[in-house]
Amino acid sequence: MTNTLWILTEERPKAEVLRIIFTKFLQDYNYTGFIDNLRILPILDNEKFCFKYEIIGFRCNKINRIYLKIVTGNSSFIDYLLFYQDTEPNCDDAPIYAIEVTKTDDKESRNTGVFQRCIKFVFAKFYFPNAKLIMLYD
Repeated sequence: MTNTLWILTEERPKAEVLRIIFTKFLQDYNYTGFIDNLRILPILDNEKFCFKYEIIGFRCNKINRIYLKIVTGNSSFIDYLLFYQDTEPNCDDAPIYAIEVTKTDDKESRNTGVFQRCIKFVFAKFYFPNAKLIMLYD
């Protein structure tokens, strides 16, 4: 049984955004859980930072661990990819969510008006046709 969430992102992880993502996950899967004070703890490999974090403060009987990994793409990368699987995602795996986070208007975020956010969904749908596309406002 799958019991690990993996989040891949280029973004600085923000507890407020993670709270929204976890709430959406609980609703979509009809799971019960509790979100307390989320903490994003760096994971060290041989005393070196490996761009991977463990997230604690989210409790659900269906989830034992949550990992966040900082990644980079070759082109415009969607803000967050969420995987529900036990093993660390690789290029052959498909996310359950492709999530973009944006500001609410052009004064706060220059790229909402030039469709940079929307075009990411076009690419995400091509590569991950079964992923749920989500736009969050921060």
